[in-house]
This record gives sequence, structure tokens and C-alpha cells, in this order.
Amino acid sequence: MEHILLDWNRKAEILKKKDLRLAFVIQTIGKPTLEFESNLFRSLVESILSQQLAPTAARTIIQRVRCLNPPFPTASYIRQCRVTRLRKAGVSGQKSGYLKSLAEHWENRQWRSGWKTLADDKLIERLTSVKGIGIWTAQMFLIFSFGRTNVLPVLDYGIRRGIQILYSLPNVPHPNEVPTLVGHWEGAYSVASWYLWQGLDRKILR
Repeated sequence: MEHILLDWNRKAEILKKKDLRLAFVIQTIGKPTLEFESNLFRSLVESILSQQLAPTAARTIIQRVRCLNPPFPTASYIRQCRVTRLRKAGVSGQKSGYLKSLAEHWENRQWRSGWKTLADDKLIERLTSVKGIGIWTAQMFLIFSFGRTNVLPVLDYGIRRGIQILYSLPNVPHPNEVPTLVGHWEGAYSVASWYLWQGLDRKILR
């Protein structure tokens, strides 16, 4: 994944020249320091389990699910696992259905073929065919598992709040407004988004 980080770093340098306000955030934080998730199935399972949960609660349930079949349940295991067992691990009935839908798709090799070469929109389309995986979850997967550099998660509140602070806007922009506001980031949307998240977490943007 080192070559991906090099590309992220190169695009961060480009962003610094395109946007002086974002340049301050980039300069303060330094080079991107992401660790990309190589276990793609685990990444999607954990994304589903984390939906609509506080981070602490999500970590607890993820750990319980891991313990069902260490080091992490396979797609085959999830597909055959009784819902009652998933429920005992803290997984809701609805999310149990989502996990089983994912497991069934995962065991279809055709569904998983060619991911690395698919365009972002086509890969998102394929991922969102799974019940329980929405556009935001698919976009996070593209960014943090594949290291795709040009994904703009307009539905993410943190991104919109970061843009509001960065440009001193009176209100948090609507998702539909975001592409117009940051069109000059195109080609490095993911990179800019990562810096916005980091800027908020580190209270550089406040």
C-alpha cells in the first residue's frame, strides 16, 4: 500500500496549491498517515455493524462478532450462522439480515471480480446492491480499503461541517451544494476529505 500513500501525498501537495485555506490544514497535519484495511470482507462487516452506533458500542459488538469464529468470521460462517447466535453477540435482527446478504454476495465470485479496475461509481453501484450497504458505507470502503483518491462523501456530516468552517459559511451546506463549493478539489476529493476529518478531530477546524 506504500504506493497508494505516495499518491495521496502527491495529491495533498497539489491541493495545497489549489486551496490556500485547506493548505493550512494540510501543512499543520503533515503527510497522510492512513492504514488501509486489507481484509475487504471484514471491512464491510465492521462498517455494517458500526452503522448508527456510538464508537464504543460498535467496538464492543465488533469484538463479540470476532469471537464467534476467530480471528474473524468468514463469509461462509456468517451465511450459515444462526440469527439467534448473532443476536447474542449484540447484532440486531436487521443487521443480521444485512450480514447474511453480504455473505451471500461475497460467496458469488462474479460479484467480487474486477473490483480493482472498476470505476468508483461502478464499484459503488455493485456494493450498494447488498442490503444494508448504502452510498456512504460504499464510499468509506473505497477510501479506507482501496485508497481511492477521488471520492467525495457529500452525505457525511463531518465533511459538510468541515467545509462550513473552512470557508466561514453561515450554515452547514446541503449535500447538493458540496460539489460546487469544492469542485477545485476534483481528482483528490478523498484526500481533502481525510484532511477535513483530521482537522475536526484535532480541533484545527473549529
